[in-house]
Amino acid sequence: MTYTGKCPTLSHNFPRGIESVVPTPLALPDPSTVTLAHAPLQLVVCQVRHDRNLAVADGGRVLAIREQLGIYPRIEETAQQEIGLVIGPTGAQPLGGGGQQKGWRLLSEDGAWTVALLPDFFALECTGYTSWTEFRERVRGLVDAVLAHLQPTIELRLGLRYVDRISLPVIKEPRGWSGYINEHFLGPALDQQVGPALSALQQLVQLQGPDGVQVLLRHGTQLEQPSGEWPYVLDTDCFRGDSRGLEVDSLMQSADALHKLALQVFQAAITPQLHELLAEQEDS
Repeated sequence: MTYTGKCPTLSHNFPRGIESVVPTPLALPDPSTVTLAHAPLQLVVCQVRHDRNLAVADGGRVLAIREQLGIYPRIEETAQQEIGLVIGPTGAQPLGGGGQQKGWRLLSEDGAWTVALLPDFFALECTGYTSWTEFRERVRGLVDAVLAHLQPTIELRLGLRYVDRISLPVIKEPRGWSGYINEHFLGPALDQQVGPALSALQQLVQLQGPDGVQVLLRHGTQLEQPSGEWPYVLDTDCFRGDSRGLEVDSLMQSADALHKLALQVFQAAITPQLHELLAEQEDS
C-alpha cells in the first residue's frame, strides 16, 4: 500500500468585520523516548514529492537504485491513476481523461519494507517498524540513491505519516477509552445521550506545527465484528510543503523534526495511563 493521497486545504470566508485568527503553532513538551513494549504502530510512510521526473521510466536506473540499496531484492512495476476534480454547484466531480503514472516498487524479502518510485515522488513504507534509527537510515539511503540515479532537483513536499491502531486495553464501548485517550478527542463518546448510539467515531484535526509544518490527525474508533471490540486509531501525518532544493542533509534534518512532532502529537492524544500500559514489560 503506497500512501499517495494529497492533503486537503481548509479555507474559510469570514464575514466583513470579523478578522481571521492565525493559529498559534504547537508548542508541546519534549516527548518521552521510552520504548513501548506494546507499540501499536501499524504503518510508517516517508514520502518526498518533487518536480516531475520521467527518468524513473528507465529500468536501468531503477536497477541501479536497487543495487545501491542492496536490501530490496523484489521489484514490481506499478501504476498510479491521475484523477482531476472540478468543483461545481453539485460538488466535486471527476474529470475524464486522467492518465496513469508508471513507476516501480522495490520490496524487502519479507514484504515489510517497500520503496515506491514514481515520476513525481518517492516513498519508503514500513509495516515492521522497530526504531526511528533504522527507519531514518533507510530513508537516507533511499534519498542518496534517488539523487544519484534519477536526479530530481526540487522538493515540493516532505511528509512523515504514522498509523497507530491501539487495541490495548480491550475496549467494549466507545466511552471505555475515557482515561486512555485525551478526553477532548473523545467528544460525543462521553456524552450521556449521544454516546450510547455511536456506531463509529471519526474526526479530522488540522494543526499548525512549528516552522510552517502542518499536522493532519485522523483519529477515532469503530466497532469490530465478531470480537465486539473498539480499537482506537491515531493516523498522524506531519508535512511541510514549501518548495526548496532537494538536498539530503536538509531533508534529513526536517525528517528528524517531523518525527519528533509526530511523537509529540501521539503522546498528547493519549493519557499517561495508556502510555504506561503500552510501555509495560511482560513478566518473564
